[in-house]
Amino acid sequence: MGSVIVDRLAQELRRDKAARDALKEDNKKLEAESKKLEKELKILMKEEPTNDKTQHLDTEGYRQFVEQQKIKEALKKQIESRTDITELNVDALSQAELIRIVKQLERRKVDAQSKLHGTEQSLNSTAKEVAKLQDAQKMYQTEFELRDRKRGTTRMQR
Repeated sequence: MGSVIVDRLAQELRRDKAARDALKEDNKKLEAESKKLEKELKILMKEEPTNDKTQHLDTEGYRQFVEQQKIKEALKKQIESRTDITELNVDALSQAELIRIVKQLERRKVDAQSKLHGTEQSLNSTAKEVAKLQDAQKMYQTEFELRDRKRGTTRMQR
């Protein structure tokens, strides 16, 4: 019975060693691949996508990277091209564009007025609450003062 257990343990130990060795080998391969990819990444980071003289890796990931860079640049240009309505030169605009801008400004005005109205209401309600709290504070202070006076007079009488 004891030798059977020893044999099972020895067998399990051999399997564990084999699995460990396989994992070590896989780990070495992964480290080598990682180093290779890091080198490629460094090369790619140094290259400019617009430079035709550089040698690019023909991988799907790199192509996606270049496309994303182009999209990013296009979005930056769009953002920069948008100007604030209030800073436009109205002399160069057509009547339709002016009408559109006036409508946008009117919408902004209405939005600002509603925000202002909401803020005013909030401030008014807060002011009312503060006034109520101050009144309550005064009431409690006078109440405490009256109690202190009564205690003081009762102490003196004793």
